[in-house]
Order: sequence, then structure tokens, then C-alpha cells
Amino acid sequence: MMHTGVESILHEVQKVIVGKDDVLEKILMTILSGGHVLLDDVPGTGKTTTALAFSRALGLQYGRIQFTPDVLPSDIVGFSLYRRDSGTFTYQPGAVMTNLLLADEINRTSSKTQSALLEAMEEYHVTVDGQTYPLPEPFVVLATQNPVGSAGTQLLPDSQMDRFTVRLSIGYPEPADECSMVLARQGVNPLQTVEQVLSRQELVAMQDEAAAVYIKKELVEYIVALIGATRGHPLILRGDGTARFRDIHDGLYLMDDADLNMTWEQTADGGILFYNNIYMGQVYQAAWEEGVLSFDYRGTTLTMKQSNLPQETGELYHPAELVGTWLMVSGETEGWEWNAMPGELESLVFKTVSTAMDVTLAADHENRNHYGELGDARYGQELTLLDEPLYEGCGNEAWSVRIGPESPLDANGYPMQMEFHVTMLERDTLLMQRYYTMDGYPTVSYQTFRRMPERLTWWDVQAQDLADTSWICTGYLAADGTENPMPPYLEDFYLYLGADGSCWVGRMDKGSNAYTDTQGTWMLANGGVLLLQSEGYESPEGYCPEFWYGGAVSGYTYETEDGFMEGYEMHLHDGEGTLRLTLQGYG
Repeated sequence: MMHTGVESILHEVQKVIVGKDDVLEKILMTILSGGHVLLDDVPGTGKTTTALAFSRALGLQYGRIQFTPDVLPSDIVGFSLYRRDSGTFTYQPGAVMTNLLLADEINRTSSKTQSALLEAMEEYHVTVDGQTYPLPEPFVVLATQNPVGSAGTQLLPDSQMDRFTVRLSIGYPEPADECSMVLARQGVNPLQTVEQVLSRQELVAMQDEAAAVYIKKELVEYIVALIGATRGHPLILRGDGTARFRDIHDGLYLMDDADLNMTWEQTADGGILFYNNIYMGQVYQAAWEEGVLSFDYRGTTLTMKQSNLPQETGELYHPAELVGTWLMVSGETEGWEWNAMPGELESLVFKTVSTAMDVTLAADHENRNHYGELGDARYGQELTLLDEPLYEGCGNEAWSVRIGPESPLDANGYPMQMEFHVTMLERDTLLMQRYYTMDGYPTVSYQTFRRMPERLTWWDVQAQDLADTSWICTGYLAADGTENPMPPYLEDFYLYLGADGSCWVGRMDKGSNAYTDTQGTWMLANGGVLLLQSEGYESPEGYCPEFWYGGAVSGYTYETEDGFMEGYEMHLHDGEGTLRLTLQGYG
């Protein structure tokens, strides 16, 4: 039997939204459970109207923020305003300081801005300049988004998707219901007829009542098993107990959906603490007993037992580890070998794609010439996992991945379109095989790609994020995998990126006591791919040599005592190894 308060709420909302009772019931159930709702649908289905109707019926303070690419985190969480008269800072509330927040078209803003919502949706407070401010009670986010692929949209980060309890689609109404809705609008706005049936205090009491509902152990076990079954896609590693011990010299290598390279230390009482290079503090704390490692993972106890170390390449590396940005460094066709740089810039960007039904991987593939001009591009290519090597003896006999569709064959059995196959040979080395027909005969070409940032960009870095920035070299990864503070031929290296697309590269060669400063240009491409170039020129100080660097830049957030901060990391390929640069400052 339905709760009378629930019936009253639905009755009021149904004055506006007709024929969608099942969707409205699910939204109300989510509100009563203290969760958040994501409405994913095309424009004109009543997503915004639904949010307004619930706010009126529930008597909730209503706030709305229209997400666009220029929305800033401070628009959401607020900011500190300096008062000259008192010499103090005063907190200016953001859009989250409300009961029901309509996050309209949430997938039209950057992932960087999305991070501002994470704390509010999970912990029901916000942190600004080191000060924590609680949100009003109750607090519900009802977000809307247009389907991915619509102009100006982008995929929501996994961390953002994780904050929503349900993801629903309203859909267009039936013709009869649509007629009723049109007729109801003659002379009056149906929203004006929605009456408040609950106070905020009564709603909080209903939420407490819902939280007190008893759930049998068998039902909980079924729910957990059902959730676990959704984590078994062959291209994705999730935190479902599949993490393994890896022979990494700096500690335990834990694969989860964020692909974090974890380090660990053991405490005096036998506990194990886990860290990564994103957050400043401890990430996990685990206990080790009788060969079993157990720790809290997102509210669930994750257990792992020690097993034999993987020996073969196909065991060492999982297709999920393709996620990231890769640049081609060498190639070979019919015995002709070449280095890709500086002749061209070919990049692969592997990323997760979330839909209402599945989570998979997709690939973006671009080819650019010496000047950065786009020659060939393929975006959003589906991946097909193949239980076979690229060729016998390639180095990974366990698996390969086909990018895009399989090519039809001509009468001679030759591919009519180019086919792309890849596999991982090492953590940062990818091998691509291309099948195509040249001069009427089948041809195979091989390219080697190198991973650029160790982790995929947490948000899509924009050119304006890099304007007027200064960078210094903080490390060098040689081709043989060894790490050094600087390449063997350099004493120092720095970089400046101007807002007008100009750049300055400064370097001091080994054995020299003077810097060489060369002006050039820079551009940012898909997946954070970065191109720096100069053709060389004469200056009053002498000849400034040409340069050409291909690389990538990533953006991420990390937590400090003052709250969440932004960081950037850049990797540049110099033909032999990779320079790692750190953002020094702006201006």
C-alpha cells in the first residue's frame, strides 16, 4: 500500500507530467532515499519541468545552474569575497546552497567544473578556501543531460556518474497524453496549479523512515551479486576483487577503474597504507592476515589473495590499460623503417564510454603533418577484443584489439578498407598493425606508439588553461625505461606557452654555460596532444635552432588541507625518450 504522503506528492507532479508515472515514482524513490537523479533524454521531454514540479510539491528551496563550457567551480560551490571595510573574507554561497538543485544540461561543461559537485553530492558539504560549509537539509541534485553526440556535449566523468543513484529517460509522451498536456496549458501554466503537500521537515522525516526499512540478508546478497555481474566487461577492470599483486619495485600495483599506480608501506601493527601521486594523504588502509589482503573500497570490503605473478605479456597487461594518450614514435612498411617525429604526429586516445546499458572502450585516431594540420581522423571508434596475437611472436600472444569495423574483402580476399589492430607489449609501449591493399596487393604496416601521460586526462584540457604558463623539466624517461632528472645531453630545459599561440623553448646543452632561447608556436589537439615547433632563425644573439616536440598534457585534481586543487603534467617526446614537465606558474 502506497504511503499517503507519496500519493499526494505524485498527484501534484502528475498535474504537469502526464503518462510518465513510472519515471515519477522512481524519481521520488530516489529523493526519499537521499540520492540524486540524472535525466538523460532529448530536448523537449519535460526534464526541467519535472524538477520544478517536484520542488513545488515538496516545498523545497529551488536552485538552478545552466551548465555551459564557461561555468566555473566557484559558480557552483561559492567563493570568498574580500571586504575592504573589515579586512576579512566573507563566503559568498554558490548554486549548491539550496534544497533541490537543477543541474541543467550538465554534460555541456568541462570535467574540471564537474569536480566541484563531487564533494557536495557525496558528503553534503562544500569546502572553499579551507573552510567547510554544510548544505541545507535535504539536498538533492536533479541533473539533466542531452544525449552524447549532441552539439556541445561530452561524456560525464566516471566519478560524476558514480554520484547519481538512478539514470532515467522520460521519453516523449503518448499522443493522447501530449494532447492532454497541450489542452491543460490553455489559459494557465500547469506549474502554477502544483501545490505544496509537505514541509521540508516532513520530507526529512520520510527520508529517515525510508532509511529505517529492514532489508533481509538474502536480498542484500542478491543486490551485491547483481552489481558484481555488471563489472565483468572484458575491456574494463573494476574494483570487484580482480586486483592482483604485481612485481613493481615501489610497492603494490592496484588496477581499479581509475588505473592508479599505488605505493604502500606497512605500519608497526601490521596494517598496510596505500598512497598515490594524486592525493596528498592516505588513500586506503588495509589489513593482511593469512595471505589475504582486505580493505574498505568505496564502502565495500575488497579482499585479495596472493597468487603467482603473471609471466606472459598478455597476463601482465590488460586491455583496460590501453586507456590514455599515445603517440607514434616509429614505423615499418615492407622493410622500410622510420621515426615518426618530426615528420608527422600520429596519436591514439583510448577512453571509457559509458551508456545506459554498458561501459566500453573507444578510440580516437588522428594524423597531423609537421605543421599540425589534420590529415586523417577517426573518432569514437569501437573496439573489438580478439583472443589472438597480431602475429606469431609479436610479444603478446594472449590478446589484441581491432579498432573500428572489420574491412570487407574484395574478390581476391584482400581488405578493401584499412584495418587497425593494436596490442600492448609493455606498460608504455603499444604495437599497431595496419592491413590494407596497395597496388592491388595486401600490405601490412607496423607502428610503435609510446604512452604519454601515465594517466588519462581527468578533464579535457582547453587551450585557455595553458595560456601564459611556464614549465620546467622535472624528469626524463629514457627509451630503456630508466628515469633521470634530465636527458644526458641537457643541463636544463624550460618552456613558456603564450596566449597568442607563441612559445619559447629554453635549453642549456651539456657542457655549455649559456641558454639557447628559441621562439616557436604551439597547438593543442584531441586528447591533450601538444605540438611545439619552430623552423629556426637568425637572431642578434646568433642562430636559434629549429625544434619540434610532440607530446601530451593532462589535468587532474588533488586534495590539500585547503581543499581540492588543480594540477597539470606534460610529457614531450624528444625522439629517444620522454621529458616530463611540471607547471611552474602563470604569466
